[in-house]
Amino acid sequence: MTTLVSLIGAGPGDPGLLTLLGAQRISEADTVLCDALVHRAVLRHARPDAELLVVGKRGGEDSAAQEEILHTMVFRARQGRRVARVKGGDPMIFSSAAEEMAFLRAEGVAYESSRRHRGARRERAFAAIPPHPPRPRVEGVTFVTATERRAADVEHDWSRLATATQTLVIYMGLHRLQETLRELVAGDAPGAAAAAISHATLPTQRVVQGTVADSPTASPAAATPRPR
Repeated sequence: MTTLVSLIGAGPGDPGLLTLLGAQRISEADTVLCDALVHRAVLRHARPDAELLVVGKRGGEDSAAQEEILHTMVFRARQGRRVARVKGGDPMIFSSAAEEMAFLRAEGVAYESSRRHRGARRERAFAAIPPHPPRPRVEGVTFVTATERRAADVEHDWSRLATATQTLVIYMGLHRLQETLRELVAGDAPGAAAAAISHATLPTQRVVQGTVADSPTASPAAATPRPR
């Protein structure tokens, strides 16, 4: 069966982190569905006659419904169009990729994933922060998202996360940074090293480093740009 839908991870920000396979699939696409967080330079790989649809979601703003995105992909594919679904970061981490793959599979639409990114590792590398303590003290890393869905009864126990893992990586956490850090302090992790990264990998990247206890007073938005 010919692959009609490609799920593509564009990386954490810098358009230069797009893989060659991802660029190829975008250049071949008749329709490109692009998330809001994808750098617009990535779309330069698209053909001039390609259909470009911005379907990204941003908290608190009008966004395309996931149901609409799913049906758009299937509808375009059934028209015989090659579809590139372009997502920011790693499409397999805290995103709707699994849901989209399941829907395409259920609808009998052939798809592929060109996932080649590890977003958090890229971001920390560009911020000159190692992903975990030096060996031999490496025991584990835990990845969570700060975008909790309270309506769906999905909430983190931050007090337990504060001491349950050696390194805690929080995705999409700037919107509630101070609240999260206060809860980690309450969880008895005030002296742990902490860093907040905004606009990772881009020229506008900001990095704030300190401890869990003092970082709530700082903001990446006000920080001096960290050279890449």
